[in-house]
Formats: sequence, structure tokens, C-alpha cells
Amino acid sequence: MQGVALADALGVKYKVSLLYMRNNIISDAGGAALAETLEVSDTVQELSLNYNKIGDAGYAALPEALKMNTWITAVDLYH
Repeated sequence: MQGVALADALGVKYKVSLLYMRNNIISDAGGAALAETLEVSDTVQELSLNYNKIGDAGYAALPEALKMNTWITAVDLYH
């Protein structure tokens, strides 16, 4: 469940503007957890999840998160 702990930490402890998570073996569960966190984050402005293990199931939650979060101005999901 790579990425789940990160999502938990971002939601409570840390305020970051650039979330650069390239090549970190983040799984579908981690991608979904990050999407949930991004829905309510008011600090992340740029998101990069290149070269992870996130598949269709993990990426499915991102569009809704990006609709809810008006702070994010740049997204990079290249794989």
C-alpha cells in the first residue's frame, strides 16, 4: 500500500506546494489515498506521479480530486 502513509501525513502534518513523487512504487491504493487527500489540500499546487505502479483503479479517483481542488495548477502523470 505504497503512498497511503504519505497521504495520511500530508492530510495532517505537512504543508507542501510541490508534491514530486516520481518513481516511488506508489500502488493503486496509494494513488486513491492521495486523491482523497488532494480533495481537501489547500497547499499542493503541483503534482507529479510519474513512473509509479498506479493503474487505472488508482488513477480513477484523481479527476474528482482535481475538480474539488482549485489550488493545483500543474499535474504530471506520465508513465
